[in-house]
Amino acid sequence: MNKNTTQKDHEQQLELQIAELKNALRVSEAALRESQATQQKNALELDHTSRIFESIVDLSPIPMIVASTEGRLIAFNKVCLEQLGIADAKAGMLLSEFKDNFSHLDSEGKPLSLEQLPLLQSLKGNVTKNKELCVIRKDGTKRWQIASSHPIYDKDGNVIAGFVAFPDITQRVVAETLLAQSEEKYRKIFDNANISIWDEDFSELYDAIEKLRTEGVTDLRKYLEDKPDLVEELSGKIKIDHINEATLSLFGVENRESFFDHILEFFGPDTLEIFKDSLYAIWDKKPYFRSEANYVSIKGEEIKAIISYVIPENRQGFYNVPVSIIDITEFKYQQDRLNSIVDALPDLTFVFDEEGLHLEVLVSKDVPFYKQVMSCKGQFIHEHLPKDKADFFVDTISKTLAKGEMQVVEYELDLPRGTRSFEGRVSPMKHTYNNKQAVVWLAVDITEHRKVEKQFRQAQKMEAVGILTGGIAHEFNNLLSPILGYTELLLTKKSESDSDYNGLNQIFIASNRAKILVQQLLAYGRQSMSQRESIELSKLLEDVLKFLVNTLPANIRIHKDIQLDLPLIEGMPNELHQIILNLCVNASHAMPEGGDLYFTLECKKPPQAVEGRLGDKSEKFICLTIRDTGIGMDKFVVERIFDPFFTTKEVGQGSGLGLSVVEGILEQHNGAVEVVSSPGEGSSFLLYFPVSQQEIKAKQSSSSAVLKASEHILLIDDDSLVLDIAKNMLEMLEYKVTAMTDSEQALATFGDKLDQFDLVIVDYGMPRINGKIFAQRIKQLRADIPIILCTGYGDLIAKENIAQWGLDDVLLKPFAFKDLSAVVSKVLA
Repeated sequence: MNKNTTQKDHEQQLELQIAELKNALRVSEAALRESQATQQKNALELDHTSRIFESIVDLSPIPMIVASTEGRLIAFNKVCLEQLGIADAKAGMLLSEFKDNFSHLDSEGKPLSLEQLPLLQSLKGNVTKNKELCVIRKDGTKRWQIASSHPIYDKDGNVIAGFVAFPDITQRVVAETLLAQSEEKYRKIFDNANISIWDEDFSELYDAIEKLRTEGVTDLRKYLEDKPDLVEELSGKIKIDHINEATLSLFGVENRESFFDHILEFFGPDTLEIFKDSLYAIWDKKPYFRSEANYVSIKGEEIKAIISYVIPENRQGFYNVPVSIIDITEFKYQQDRLNSIVDALPDLTFVFDEEGLHLEVLVSKDVPFYKQVMSCKGQFIHEHLPKDKADFFVDTISKTLAKGEMQVVEYELDLPRGTRSFEGRVSPMKHTYNNKQAVVWLAVDITEHRKVEKQFRQAQKMEAVGILTGGIAHEFNNLLSPILGYTELLLTKKSESDSDYNGLNQIFIASNRAKILVQQLLAYGRQSMSQRESIELSKLLEDVLKFLVNTLPANIRIHKDIQLDLPLIEGMPNELHQIILNLCVNASHAMPEGGDLYFTLECKKPPQAVEGRLGDKSEKFICLTIRDTGIGMDKFVVERIFDPFFTTKEVGQGSGLGLSVVEGILEQHNGAVEVVSSPGEGSSFLLYFPVSQQEIKAKQSSSSAVLKASEHILLIDDDSLVLDIAKNMLEMLEYKVTAMTDSEQALATFGDKLDQFDLVIVDYGMPRINGKIFAQRIKQLRADIPIILCTGYGDLIAKENIAQWGLDDVLLKPFAFKDLSAVVSKVLA
């Protein structure tokens, strides 16, 4: 009986052991299958990442260079050679030899040495972002670049190479991509994925966890937070029974004895945190555990891995838990390198499948809408774009796949920061993605480029208008000269009681109004030759207001409050006319239904915020305030109104140049402008000018005298009307005048009678020999002869060019009797 019982017990025990072995084998096989599936998935991810990287590189239009730490070229693209103006270069060439083909200047125009270039800095482990450089090519041409560089590390963290990308920003086109095209070694992220498997005994850990349950613990997370030392105690309950050959290879040890001797050295600093997460997974009875972890090899090399295992369903399974450790160090290294390049790019890269699903999104974290863009991954285009835009994207993808070649498209998207313009470069991928065709879409933000193009076209229009305006004004000046001149001469021969006096005086007044209008046209066309002088601002304002009365709409009422006996300011009359007119025109646009326009002129100290922008530190200032009762402006508009080309008007209704011109002219006058406005409350512009030390009476006495003399003057003008009135005026001043319409004959006459002339007055716009060349030839014949240039063009000659051209002064058409007398007497004095 005892013998049979003993045999039966042995059989039962044997059956139990066989069952345990079968269970362990089943769990091991499941773990191995899971590990193999993980390896296969990881390899697919690596291969996919490599393909994306390759496709992006193939599309890149950005110049780039990769160099070794030995100072030799590793790789570069064709665009690089084209931008640097180099006919040919080879991998392995010394950087110093390569740089002989060009030189660099920094953003301040200072030469940069080879060592200062971003590429060389990256070889020292330094990162350069968006450094603006000027490259001077061998043929002398210049190209502007914005360079970004980054070191390339090996898995030990050592710099093995340097990378630089330098998109051409000569036309201010933001760079499309800086991905390297020539690094063939980056095609594969992994050579292979070695799987390390540890056969571990979790039975004691299981018992400890179950004991906590029986003791009433319901929240393991909170319990371990209160008892942090328990985590390390629980980790000691795991036993490693077996490791495979891949584990030895992964950690760099020769045999299992060496592995177990150094096992505590292999765990990274995050080991306990990862172990804690695994405890939570076992406590929650999840089917498996998976996490990234850090290990260290026997040589101290960092190993990044994925640790995973199947969590058994019962205690028996915890005796044998196969834990797989998949090495992803190279994958992480390649991913970090790709991310570094992506972070250096200002543009967006997407991978779409044929149905418009976002498979991948690559974008720099510096992009303002980074989070919004990254959230698109895994979504279809129609989920986050309006239907018309989404249809456009899908149609472009279909067209690209159908033609099998790159497509370039432009489009606009409404983003949180406003509407942005993009250029899309779409190319089919060479391989399928999850058994579907896919494309790479590079999105380049060209918003600023389009703005610059629009501004440039507008500036060209303004230049054409200015030229046309100047030409018209010149012709008006020639017509006004005889009208003003003869009228003024006739008035000198009439008394106020004469029946013709009133009519002649009205002609003279109307002609002077026309003269003012021409001056405004010249100022608008940037052809004013107004020179700096002492100005009585109250008188100038009165002149402008007379002009505005007949110019502004009748439903705008003008009010003025001008302080008496104000001091003079130093300035240029025509420019001051222009800024007042510009502000008044803007005010009228702000009051389309009519309103009130107030002018206040007074001595007033500028506020502290304005003082810092004044070019003159004078203690006394005159303030001209122009206030309207229009629609007003919000804070955003007020902050930008002086920016060139900024306008609140509809397209085609304004250039956006008016207020930037106002600010520029005020700066020339050492003044400043203050703006006070709010929506619905109107706007006030306060113009501050430093006062002059000159006296008004002194200015009046010097400009009103009409002096007489008897010198001989050679007068040349191809317009006979202008010539006749000038001759009559000069003869009334008792000068002897020789008047001629042909500059070549006049030159010959002067050569024949060198010593008989005391002064030469010549019109600039003479045919065959213009006034400038005529003056230079006269000076060659006789260096001491004074010359006055007469012109109806205001922009042809700057003050500093008068002496350079051999001139003694300039007389602007149309001129009054006293103007001609003053200039001639001044030159002959």
